[in-house]
Amino acid sequence: MRKHFAMLDFLRGVAAFAVVVFHQPAGSLKLFAHGYLAVDFFFLLSGFVIAASYEDRLANGSLGFGVFVRTRFIRLYPLVILGGILGSLQHFGEFAPYVVAGGILLIPTSATGDPSAFATNPPAWSLFWEVAVNIVYGKLSRFLTNGILYALTALGFAAVVACAYQAGTMNYGFSWSQFYGGGARVVFSFFAGILIYRVWLSGWRPTLPWYAVVIGLVALLILPRRLESWYFDSAIVLAFPLLVLVAASCDLPAKYTKLATLMGNVSYPLYILQHGLGVPKKLLDHLQSTGFNMLIISWA
Repeated sequence: MRKHFAMLDFLRGVAAFAVVVFHQPAGSLKLFAHGYLAVDFFFLLSGFVIAASYEDRLANGSLGFGVFVRTRFIRLYPLVILGGILGSLQHFGEFAPYVVAGGILLIPTSATGDPSAFATNPPAWSLFWEVAVNIVYGKLSRFLTNGILYALTALGFAAVVACAYQAGTMNYGFSWSQFYGGGARVVFSFFAGILIYRVWLSGWRPTLPWYAVVIGLVALLILPRRLESWYFDSAIVLAFPLLVLVAASCDLPAKYTKLATLMGNVSYPLYILQHGLGVPKKLLDHLQSTGFNMLIISWA
């Protein structure tokens, strides 16, 4: 029976909250100034969990490529469609029909007046790369030796740094002009996640108190915006694999496991539907009226 990594569910929920807060309109909360790096954390968790769930069955042939792809599409695609529809309704009449269709069918498009590759639902850019890397993994998993994984992660990280250097930050990949950068981010983090799973499986399991792991992730994502740079962001992303290895190796207290499962379950809907649903404006207005907003902006 596959181990349930409750700590990873917990961290996935924290990362989802961070990226949603980061995406709020200019002038609102800037608490998670490096929240855009949560996407790389998602890719990393995806690689780890998918390897834990499917690697053995794909390798021994008990799970076929078609069944694997269908399973992943059933998991990912319904909310992509819903997010595309909600985003289209939110921007009713603003974009050409092909842009609306692209958002629903997960096809990147270039929209006049909008830099996003998915104008009706911008977060879908990462789901495009998630689906793409899942397909590649399902087809090639049995050939992925540790040596090949090390090579893929090294090449992926080199591409990540090159793209970050060009952009001046790792906050890239969502726009049409830099869409290729998303491929670099997913190659490094996803295959690093698989590699970290194999390291964990081999028996090297460094541990820390569970709360120290949570604090570590929050600390990396809450760092002030003034520290945003290609080299600083690259260093943070390079630290994520070790954080996941430690998280997978420590046990969450039983009293928090139900909360962790809930956080893991809502993280994906929260992320992919954030644009179509938005965060309640009354909540943001209330926080701004208390002066909390100015405190956060001065930090970031």
